[in-house]
Amino acid sequence: MFTVYGCTSQGNTQQQEKEQLAQLEVVFQTTPQTIYVDEPATLRVTVTDGKKPIEQASDVQFEIRRKGEEHDEMIPARHQGNGVYVAEKTFGADGVYVVTYHVTANHLHRMEKNEVRVEQKQGATTKAPTKAPTQSNDAHTHHHVHMTLSPKEAKQNERTMFQVQMLSDGKPLTDAQVTMEYWRGGDKKHTYVTMNEKGNGMYVSEVLFAFSGTYQFRVHVIKEELHDHQVFSVEVK
Repeated sequence: MFTVYGCTSQGNTQQQEKEQLAQLEVVFQTTPQTIYVDEPATLRVTVTDGKKPIEQASDVQFEIRRKGEEHDEMIPARHQGNGVYVAEKTFGADGVYVVTYHVTANHLHRMEKNEVRVEQKQGATTKAPTKAPTQSNDAHTHHHVHMTLSPKEAKQNERTMFQVQMLSDGKPLTDAQVTMEYWRGGDKKHTYVTMNEKGNGMYVSEVLFAFSGTYQFRVHVIKEELHDHQVFSVEVK
């Protein structure tokens, strides 16, 4: 009996240590707090494992989109030390911008949207936003990636295995970082799940739904300079 309990205790300890190692916490900030048009601002994330700074995140980027516009810009962050990753951005027009950080570290991916307000200094002339270029190295490459999500229906309180087939230029997209973001109806809370590659461009992840309804799934894929996302609907009964 003592041996059994001893093994169980050790197993629990190892599991707790694995869970601690698997944590990924991200805090987003901007400097200065009040951002003005045509003045440089710093986007900053502090990345930790819950206790200690993570100094070797494999990928940190900021996705920036002005509300009401479709064009988004991706800006890679540089490591500043002590778990801090930063990028500089000068906004060319006032308004509300949606800044989404994308952090990949310790085989985990975190992303969260934040609203940033950009103001005109008193007395300055309001500027119209500059039209986005038709092609840019920073823009999402929407037209190259084809995604297929299945199934499109699930049952409440039952685990459902979702799979996404990724094709790039008609060929399986392998070795990518794929994250599935989902939410129900008008819920503000979004859940993020890292998908595992099964092979031949197929990525899978299991989801348990606590409520029925229509859910929106946004599948994100990152590989080198490629960054794309597509949205699907799933009915939970």
